[in-house]
Amino acid sequence: MQVEIEGGKSMGTNVSKKGGITKRTIHVIVMFILMFGIGMLPAPGAITADGMKILGAFAGMIYGWIFIEVGAPSLMGLTALVLTGTITMNELVAGVYGSQIGIMFLMIFLFTAFIEEKNLGEVAAYWILSRKVLKGKPWLMFLFFMIACYAVGILTVGLVAVVIMFSILRAIAEIADFKPYSKEILAFVLGIGFTAVLGEMSLPTKGTGLVYVGIYTAQTGMPFDMIGYILVSIPMSLFVMLCFMFLCKFIFRVDFSGLANAQEQLASKAVAATKDQKVALICIAAYMGVLLVPSLPQTNVIVTTISQFGVGGIALVLFGILMLIHVDHEPIINVGKIAKHFAWPFYFLTTSVVFMANFLTREETGVKQFLTDTMYPIVSNLGELGLVVVLFFMIAVLTNFINNVVAGSLGVAMGIALAGMLPGLNLQMLTIMIAMAGMMAVATPAASPNAAYSYAQKDLVTARDMLVYGWISVFFLSLCTSVVGYFYASFIL
Repeated sequence: MQVEIEGGKSMGTNVSKKGGITKRTIHVIVMFILMFGIGMLPAPGAITADGMKILGAFAGMIYGWIFIEVGAPSLMGLTALVLTGTITMNELVAGVYGSQIGIMFLMIFLFTAFIEEKNLGEVAAYWILSRKVLKGKPWLMFLFFMIACYAVGILTVGLVAVVIMFSILRAIAEIADFKPYSKEILAFVLGIGFTAVLGEMSLPTKGTGLVYVGIYTAQTGMPFDMIGYILVSIPMSLFVMLCFMFLCKFIFRVDFSGLANAQEQLASKAVAATKDQKVALICIAAYMGVLLVPSLPQTNVIVTTISQFGVGGIALVLFGILMLIHVDHEPIINVGKIAKHFAWPFYFLTTSVVFMANFLTREETGVKQFLTDTMYPIVSNLGELGLVVVLFFMIAVLTNFINNVVAGSLGVAMGIALAGMLPGLNLQMLTIMIAMAGMMAVATPAASPNAAYSYAQKDLVTARDMLVYGWISVFFLSLCTSVVGYFYASFIL
């Protein structure tokens, strides 16, 4: 998904020239050197020759994701695996795109394109912010603003939520007379950053949530408790919002009194959902509901029949049914109309990162054993809570320098690899906690496309304020979330 953020230049592109060679060309060369060069180096510790080749391909992909874009490096990294002899092309295609998870990713991105085509995100956001209960309650209005952004993130993708909520923020700033570069504007911008990415990971059946669940399933061979995932992710996301409100009110000393009368004016801007949009919302609710069926007790023929299709097969069948059903002489899902909204680069990113994280930690690579040997002296003395907190902070920092999906995926893969040193550790709890750590991606523009878009709003916030207040928020929220999340998720799962 390319979004114009400044001066007509899209994220992931750098065409500044130096000596007649573009920076992009230099980054591409470095990417390929990493992909094919690391595999030629001596392997440290327990890592095998194949392990080094896979590490090289993955390192090149990560470099490309940071400095070039997310689509092409994903495909080139997979190609490097074939060219270095670590896997055949048939095995690669079957593993990346032909598995249940691969089909599921395809369907998720198609359903997301369907949601964007129907413009459901903006309708949902204005509906939430126009509730009468918000009248005269500025801090509740701020909470509902974050909930609205979170809901749009769940319905669509984080970057779409950010774009929609920034347009609403500008309307709020005018109504409340919030000045550019004020703490009030900054609080809204950081709130958008946190909640948009949290929305992306809150359901195990879409977006980054599906990435982490896919890695867990691939590495453990066990299905994830989908309902348990939701019972942890949504309450913990709300907890993050409440902690951020506390930080804004008592540490940053934000004054939201100007929001007292914002509800009535926002209600005037809300537009009722059309028949098309209502049908689409019903279909999305049905889609999310039916994907939870495999997590239900297999006690009757309906549940067992649906479950045998797997999450990918269920999504595929439902998508086909919605293409067949017509409303007002039009199919509910018109593939031709939604095609332009399909985010191909991010589809390539998510499918490749799940495959690579699993491929890298196979026993034959020696990477898991290397991590165990290296980290044992540290992890063995931490205990379960200590491991969760340390990994949470590590990934929360890392996610602000590389793509948040990549950081979280690396964290989940590493966490599961290290878990063997702590028998009895709840791996599902660990997966969700690391997934949430990967969503602390607001402190730098490299953290995520959402953060880059926020940094680019130079008429509202300064880069210095985003950096300082962003890092304070990341560390405060990481401490609160890792500790409370450990106990809550352990209780639920």
